[in-house]
Amino acid sequence: MTSLVTEQREVTQNSPTATENPLPPADSRERVKQFVQKLQDDICQGLEQLDGKARFQEDNWERAEGGGGRTPDFYRDLFFK
Repeated sequence: MTSLVTEQREVTQNSPTATENPLPPADSRERVKQFVQKLQDDICQGLEQLDGKARFQEDNWERAEGGGGRTPDFYRDLFFK
């Protein structure tokens, strides 16, 4: 797993400084979304490894007003046996 510090360092190194361009990059919303989703994936994967039996299933959803997201649902085999 890549650490958050390493990923933040990569983002910072690849971004213009505030003095070069005070506006956020045009793709900043997508970059943040990808970062948070990867963080969520890493956390879920770590919890699955710690538990040994648990698995996360992804529930993707959208709001009628716009937007949406995904929710990881935690399942264990023993709940269904």
